[in-house]
Amino acid sequence: VADFRCVVVEDHSPDATWAELQRAVGDDRRFELVRNDERRYQLANRLEGVRRVASAPDDIVVLIDGDDWLLTDLAFARIAREYEDPDVWCTYGSYRSRKRAWWRRLRPWRPPSTRPYEPEILASRRFRDVRWWAGHPMTFRRFLFDEIDDADLRDEDGGYYRAATDQALFMPMMEMAGAAHLRHIPEPLYVWNKANPMSADEAYRALQRHSTDHMRARPMYPLLER
Repeated sequence: VADFRCVVVEDHSPDATWAELQRAVGDDRRFELVRNDERRYQLANRLEGVRRVASAPDDIVVLIDGDDWLLTDLAFARIAREYEDPDVWCTYGSYRSRKRAWWRRLRPWRPPSTRPYEPEILASRRFRDVRWWAGHPMTFRRFLFDEIDDADLRDEDGGYYRAATDQALFMPMMEMAGAAHLRHIPEPLYVWNKANPMSADEAYRALQRHSTDHMRARPMYPLLER
């Protein structure tokens, strides 16, 4: 594919990552390399990428973590079908996951996460009060992203959340969209790579719980009128 644009944010790696990126990209103008002068972590880098790539209000953003992958080559086409309806502002999906057992072999695939939010939760938009069911891949239109208050993406120390970042970013958008503009895609389209020992569920469990409690204590966003 020749017609694309790629922004790569290098998060102040202590190794030769930056030099390797420059070598690999060369003078290819389709790639924009951004080097942080300090470590900023996932959410801050995700915000930077969205702001640099998605420019039109109705541009569609698909969140894919770097250690995960799409389950099928038709994933983007399936997501695009939802957005043929202009009333769809954001979607959440279903994924498969697997992790290593103690003897370091991969366990079989776990059943897909396919549960949508119950109608009463969608109607009341009480996503902060119930278990998080918004599975990967999470997608949204750019204008929803622009309506999030930057302060609501930060922890009590003023820095961007370093754990539970999917909830921090996507929960306000679900609240603004409401049941009329939020869709669940039941077919599994994504692989959540829990075999990675640096997965947030494994490496930052306590911080994840703390961050979740902190962001869920914030007030609900109002429905967005467009």
